Amino acid sequence: MKEERLRIRDNTSIQGPYLRPEVTETVPQGSFLCVCTRTIVGNCWSLVTSEEGGIGSLRCISLFFVSITVAVTIALSVHIYQGNVELVPHGSVATDSHKCSIMGTEILKQGGNAVDAAIASTLCLGVYNFHVTGLGGGGFLLVYSHRKQQVLDVLDFRETVPTSWSPSPEKLGTWVGVPGLLRGLGLAHKLYGKMPWKDLVMPSVQIARFGFQVPKTIVVATQNLLKKQIQNSKLSDLVMPLEAGQPLVLPTLANSLEMIANEGADAFYEGSLASDIVATVSAAGGTLTVEDLASYQSVRCHSNQLNAGKYNLFVPSPSSGGLFLDVVLKTLQQGSQSWTSNQIAKVMREVFRHNYSNLGDPEFLDTNYTNDNNWNFPEAVGSHVAAVDFSELYVSVISGVNTWFGSQLLTDGGFILNNALSNLDISSNSSKPGRRPFSWAVPIVATERDKICGRRLVFGAGDATVAVQMLVNLLLREENITVAVEAPRFHMAAGGSVIQTEDLPQAKFSEEVLHLFNETGFEVRTLKEPYASCNVVEKIEDTWKSHSDSRGGGVASRF
Repeated sequence: MKEERLRIRDNTSIQGPYLRPEVTETVPQGSFLCVCTRTIVGNCWSLVTSEEGGIGSLRCISLFFVSITVAVTIALSVHIYQGNVELVPHGSVATDSHKCSIMGTEILKQGGNAVDAAIASTLCLGVYNFHVTGLGGGGFLLVYSHRKQQVLDVLDFRETVPTSWSPSPEKLGTWVGVPGLLRGLGLAHKLYGKMPWKDLVMPSVQIARFGFQVPKTIVVATQNLLKKQIQNSKLSDLVMPLEAGQPLVLPTLANSLEMIANEGADAFYEGSLASDIVATVSAAGGTLTVEDLASYQSVRCHSNQLNAGKYNLFVPSPSSGGLFLDVVLKTLQQGSQSWTSNQIAKVMREVFRHNYSNLGDPEFLDTNYTNDNNWNFPEAVGSHVAAVDFSELYVSVISGVNTWFGSQLLTDGGFILNNALSNLDISSNSSKPGRRPFSWAVPIVATERDKICGRRLVFGAGDATVAVQMLVNLLLREENITVAVEAPRFHMAAGGSVIQTEDLPQAKFSEEVLHLFNETGFEVRTLKEPYASCNVVEKIEDTWKSHSDSRGGGVASRF
């Protein structure tokens, strides 16, 4: 374990956009006004209290107060002529796309709050990273006010089971749940947004219409496309010829987004867009109806408060991965506090085996369910947005289409539909209409206990097993956020019997750790790209740091 951690700490040449993370997105941003004033006043106070001046010298006392006046005047003058952005930290947004992170901070500059920024950035990711998230998906949103020291809201806009549902592995349409993304973002805007809805959507319209450079993650994700499937041929024709860096325009998606910008979220659940969704699902053997879309509502649910070391954690209640985090963290903190990757994997496996039947939507638990340990789960995929504003409003959003490219059904509206109903085999939840399948996604806000200005973090992951490793790194080991995010991570598969390690030169487990995995009974395999990502915004007193995971290809933005 010591060898593993030292190797991570010494890794200062992280590939991708983080060759010099200490001079890019993770440079602490503090208050220029405070620093300037403290420097001048501190020097003057030293003069007042020196032997030459003497504390009782009227001349020096007068000089001291004049200096204060001059310092404040200079700082305020710079403030007036240079603007707020260069003086004090106002906000930060971290996403899986540099452009989407910048879009979020631009919203903050225009007077929007963290909720506005998170909405705009999430919609942006549906264009840049359409293989992960988009209009046809769902997710969770958590809003925390640090000034009030409380969670203001948790929105569950996970996809739901249609009224009439009959699954068939061969028919891609049967795995499509009623999409919830726009209902969730629309409700968040109604409750907390400051800027007009249209102003939050139109930037994404422009990106889709005028084009962007294809990220590498889309290209490598094409290996997950089903081969020889007529039902997904429209998507295959779009993405298979793509190369990283080439320009791509999505005019049909731009038209759909513009309609949503002008008419609101209802435009997605009624009218031509809704009819298009139903037609796409029906052609692929599904039973989703226009009535299912029209009746969908985002749910305001409770948050759970967890403990990790000296931190309080706030996460959504099920059907998110929050309950899984709770059980794993309690078990880890009861042990010897070694917190090695091998120990974390062992605890996860035991939690799966003994708590598997209780991880789903509590409103739809099947009391007759018996756990035969033959459980399995698909790879969890989600895109994360962390946003913080000047008023200490913290927002964490996880959205996605469930797995890479979701159902692989591309609508005439230019967006991909989810395959959330493939998760109905997870836990003891029944497949009743309206039920929300279990999700590994979990947005997180963490605050240092009993310290108002202590360390605060906004992060999350589409895969709760990734979130656990992040929690250990960030909160129990108290790593620097860049080191914690870029450290080696493992994924679990085949019912917890297989450990998948990432093939990243800068984040590989040592041979010693791999040997420990084998000794504990895991089969170790190499997982190919793309990889799940996790982004973080951190604040300690008035100092900001933020970091976007190189696995997702993004860069955080602050101002």
